[in-house]
Amino acid sequence: MACILFGLALLSRRGGRVLELGLSIASVAYGAMLGVFLLGILTKRANARGAFIGMICGLAVNLFLWLAPDAARNLVGVSVAWTWYVTLGTIVTFAIGYAASFLPPRAAHE
Repeated sequence: MACILFGLALLSRRGGRVLELGLSIASVAYGAMLGVFLLGILTKRANARGAFIGMICGLAVNLFLWLAPDAARNLVGVSVAWTWYVTLGTIVTFAIGYAASFLPPRAAHE
């Protein structure tokens, strides 16, 4: 793993944007993590299943924004900067996680 990170650092050294690249990669996951944290702290209704569903959706949105910026620009109409990934991931995770917590529990199979 260290060799892979070292190689990526060498390859991105010419771009001059190592810090920006590192922060954009980190912000993809941080939005979902913050959303789940806020869901657990701010609500009493949230459950593990809702938090998991919300986290998957928030992570999927951020991965889409990061991996397919042109498609995201066509869908949303504007280019989304990496600095907004945490905010958008948090909102999506919190909203969907809270809504999914209202779903009825799955029936146990007999």
